[in-house]
Amino acid sequence: MSQVSVIICAFNAAKTLEETLNSVANQTLAATEIILVNDGSTDTTVEVAKKFPQVTVVNQIHKGVGTAINNGLSRATSEFIAFIDSDDLWTPNCLELQMTTLKANPQASGSVGWLEEFICPSLTADQASRFKIRESQIAWVNGATLIRRSLYEKIGKLNTELTIGEWIDWISRAKNSKHQFVTHESIILKRRLHPSSLSIQRKKNPRDGMLDVVRLALERKKATK
Repeated sequence: MSQVSVIICAFNAAKTLEETLNSVANQTLAATEIILVNDGSTDTTVEVAKKFPQVTVVNQIHKGVGTAINNGLSRATSEFIAFIDSDDLWTPNCLELQMTTLKANPQASGSVGWLEEFICPSLTADQASRFKIRESQIAWVNGATLIRRSLYEKIGKLNTELTIGEWIDWISRAKNSKHQFVTHESIILKRRLHPSSLSIQRKKNPRDGMLDVVRLALERKKATK
């Protein structure tokens, strides 16, 4: 079995995807497969992806990030699996740090690092002023997480009935099942802030969506008592 698969979900990401793919392709530890799930893009996302011969493009009708991640997971063949959004960037040693950390902790099912935010350089001064950069922090997001394939095989797919928070819900399910994650303080993910970023789009109507995530977590906790 190959070593590490990378899953990238993309929807109308032509403006940022090439930079993201370059950050993945130029890792100090090379990925053995890169799977880009095109979530029904109507721009030139696919054409950008095809500039990279090591990238396998999987097309689906537009169903959202959760379905796209599930689609990528079902196709990944490696022992380890990493993720990144199509508008974010990895530091050059991201995969190497994640793999080293996880291999040094065989009891853990996943490794999680830190992120730092940056404002997209293409924004005008007025657009940029609407964003506030938070301090670097531990990041329980897909782009800063490396998992063992065995974790996906045990936990299953992301819950696509959720409108937001699919990834947090999945991590919660894993923790509830007593799977361990090891964290480290290295910045490995750079999150791009811009109006159409995936992380911001997921926050539309956040109250109702996150209430669903919390409700499911409480139900799981109650069921294990």
